[in-house]
Parts: sequence; C-alpha cells; structure tokens
Amino acid sequence: MPAQLTITDVIATYMRHAQGYYVKGGKPTSEVHAIKLALSFVERLFGSSPAVEFSPRKLKEVRDAMIAHEITRRRKVTDEKGNVAWEIHVVRKGLARKCVNKLIGRVRRMFAWAVEEEMLPVEVHNAILRVKGLKRGKSQARETGRVKPVPDEHIAGIDVPRTVRAMIDVQKLAGCRPQDVVQLRQADIDMSGTVWEYRPRSYKTEHHNDDEREELERIVYLGPKCQSILKPFLTDDPSAYVFTTQRSASHYTVASYRQAIRRACLRAKVPIWAPNRLRHNRLTELRKTFGLEASRVCGGHREVATTQIYAEQDRDLAREVMAKVG
Repeated sequence: MPAQLTITDVIATYMRHAQGYYVKGGKPTSEVHAIKLALSFVERLFGSSPAVEFSPRKLKEVRDAMIAHEITRRRKVTDEKGNVAWEIHVVRKGLARKCVNKLIGRVRRMFAWAVEEEMLPVEVHNAILRVKGLKRGKSQARETGRVKPVPDEHIAGIDVPRTVRAMIDVQKLAGCRPQDVVQLRQADIDMSGTVWEYRPRSYKTEHHNDDEREELERIVYLGPKCQSILKPFLTDDPSAYVFTTQRSASHYTVASYRQAIRRACLRAKVPIWAPNRLRHNRLTELRKTFGLEASRVCGGHREVATTQIYAEQDRDLAREVMAKVG
C-alpha cells in the first residue's frame, strides 16, 4: 500500500475503473459523468494530499464546496453596435441538497473501492461513513420542489415535429421514461395480446436484475391508444427504431428528444418542461383513478425482493388498466 498515494492518484485509477464498469450498450452511462463531477470537487480541494489523510472534516469541506458551487452557462450577447460577445451567466447558485447527498455518496463509493483494491486502509472509508447526509431544512443547501406533472395546456401548446408529438403521446399514455421511448423497436414489442408488451433492452433499474430474473423484467404496457399512435411508424424492418429524426435515419436520443421539446417551449413562450415529467402525468392520473397499486405496477416500480407470484398478479393488473386507458 503506497504511503505517498495522493488523492489525485486514487481518482485517476478509480475513473479508469468507472469508465469500464458503468457501461450500457458499449457506451459509458451518465453515471460516469456524475462520478467525474463529484470527484472534481475532491481533487480541486485535496488532490495533492495523501489519500490516507482524507477525513470526515475534509469530506465536509467538499460538501460545503458543492453547496456553494455556482452553475453557469455561456450566453451570446450583442451590444448596440452589433458586436457579439460571450458572457458567463449564473443559472443557479449552489447544487441542490439531494444532488449533494448523491455526489457525496459517489465520493464514499470511490474510497470503498480503493479499500477493496487494497490501495487504502479500511479506517479511511470507515471514518467518512460517519458523515451523515444533509437533512431538509438543516443546511444551507438549495432545496428543490417535487417533480410535478406538466399542465395539459403546456403539452398541447407547443409545435413539435410529428415524430416528437407521437413520442410525447406514447410516453404520456404509457407512463414510461424518455429512455424507453427513444429506444423503442418493433422487435422488442410482443403484439400477441390485446395489450402490447414492450420490453426495453436497457432500462434504469436493470442493475437490480443481474440474474435476469423474469419477475424483475421491465415491461411497458401499450394499450389500444398507444397502438394506434405507433402503427404508422412501424416498418418492414422490426429491428429498426420506431422514432427516427427528420434529418437522418438515426433515432432520437434522450438528449435530442428533450432538446426538441425545449426549443418548442421557447418558441411557444411556455414554461420549459422536460419529458421525464410526462411520466408523472400518467402515474398521477392512474393513482387518482385506479389507486396506488395500479400506478406502481404500470410505472414499473417494484421492490427487488418481489416474488414471481406477486409479479404475475402485478402484470395482470397493469394489462387490465392499460387496456382501458393506454
């Protein structure tokens, strides 16, 4: 165990591990970027320090830096003479409390990995575990409100391409995530029943199902309304993506889908909303109409320990609900 191993050394080694570990479809996931952000605060403050000297006090200093961090964006400005320049605009001051807690968790995860690799003594990780997460109203960290459904007038009031409108409608009806919509292929849909069953090849919680247990499989249920929207987009190639961009044959990504909605909101001068909020629209409606359990199963919320018997009962309920409203 090198005595003079610095924080920078540990970060560099861990990032190489993360770039190979957090991968889906051959590409690094967003987790890699989140880890990089978390560790950038650690390196900036203590990069040259010996790693064995990292302590709870230093972790708290990292946390304070996250709370004070300014989120900026470059924006183009034009003066009276028509000269164009770029200026740094502060969007928000300080990372939100929940975000800070997640980033601190990623810092702890790096030190746990370093202990596992025998780069650091276990005492270093044990010590920083004593730093508790920030509680609501007990810190200077910025608070964020709960994600709310998008008002119907803000959905209908934007002018988007036909494909994007179909994606919005499918997502709102099925209650699925943006990731589920953009990677939709005919080959992944079982059309044998009254309600179609779409099994995404990649999904948010798949790391909970490393054993590929059938009862933990992610299924998006597509009722008659969704089916009528999808049929005009289906082709003779079942392996092709259902929703492709107008300019090329490539499919929409979550980022390009979100950007198309953002631009439409700006043109229509309505509050900007992100497509992940459409999921809240549907699940909120299902909860009001059919109850909490229907909202849970149609949204794919499931405890990892759920048994196969209960999983099949859940699927029957989801099929019944989506046959009526999806």
